[in-house]
Amino acid sequence: LLLMQHGEYILQRKTTGSYSTFPAFRNVAAPYCLSASLRIDEGSDPESGIGMILMSQQSGNGGFTIEFNARKEYRIRQLVGVSYRLLTGDPRNLGWTRLESLNGKSSWNTLQVRTADRNYDLYINGLYVTTFSDPNYFSGDIGVMIGPMSSGRVDWIDVRMTEERQDEPAIVLPPPADDPRRLQEELARLRAENQALRDSLQRCCQPQPVIRKPAKNGNQE
Repeated sequence: LLLMQHGEYILQRKTTGSYSTFPAFRNVAAPYCLSASLRIDEGSDPESGIGMILMSQQSGNGGFTIEFNARKEYRIRQLVGVSYRLLTGDPRNLGWTRLESLNGKSSWNTLQVRTADRNYDLYINGLYVTTFSDPNYFSGDIGVMIGPMSSGRVDWIDVRMTEERQDEPAIVLPPPADDPRRLQEELARLRAENQALRDSLQRCCQPQPVIRKPAKNGNQE
């Protein structure tokens, strides 16, 4: 089940195996910064989870997945051919690794990946987690995945190229304690207010023209 409702993208998988869906982020070339807000609502299978896909190759035999589950665990996998190679954990725990900064079931988590020189820095809820790399990927698709017997939601996805971020630092929202849409609206309002203050300061710094008018005696004032 894939459903857009109240500004959220709802995903539900009621069978084995994971499912992937790709929005309009096709063949995005690195370097870029990917941020997304997701949450896992249900997950009864050891493979249950929700996450992001990046650098997915058009051939279908390459890319990365970054997932988290309701047990406050995350994992990173790389698609090699038709199978996955674990980049975290080990086969005994299916690659899942405990992370205290993760929020649990039905709570929002912010994932961010910053790419540079074939390296990928992962941040979760504003905290640096790990770095992984692969020299073979220059571009790829960005998508969302849902694990078996799982349900979850995506609130927003933000992809910014390097040139778009030179004058503006990347902002990672903390895990929202209430409605995430309200926090996004507040952030947009603060950004607009900040820009208005900058414009006002710039106008104040500009030299003001001197206006002269004729006096009653014919001289200039």
